Amino acid sequence: MKIKIESKIYRLVLVAVFILTVLLICVSMRNNSPTKLSPRSQPNTSWASDSIYFSIDSDLKCLGILETESDSINVEILFGKGRDNSITIEDYDAKVREDFVFNSERYLISGECEFEKDSFTVKVTESKIGSIHKGDEITFRRTDRQLTLSN
Repeated sequence: MKIKIESKIYRLVLVAVFILTVLLICVSMRNNSPTKLSPRSQPNTSWASDSIYFSIDSDLKCLGILETESDSINVEILFGKGRDNSITIEDYDAKVREDFVFNSERYLISGECEFEKDSFTVKVTESKIGSIHKGDEITFRRTDRQLTLSN
């Protein structure tokens, strides 16, 4: 009888240790998420590359300007959530005209991000902008420049 009780206690302890280990791994992964460094988690900041500038307001809305060779386009930057490191840049004026109804045709650039503390790099997976091509890398750096959309 004593052996059965000790064996049950031993199994319970093993199960508890296993559950605790899994929980610790999950918490550690969440705290080390690559998207924790994403601009989306840094309200009231501004970011710039050579041709794209955007600011993030206190509500985490990311609006900016994409400058092409011949035009400036007001854009909204959409970052993936959680462990998703995707980014989509879409035509914000078209979004407003279309009353914010979903339309993937507004997407100008899509890509995958690698985040660092004060910068991130986008590897472009799709682009409708002539000067930006699939496979290009766009590096954004945090900046003090405050942005307003063009008219």
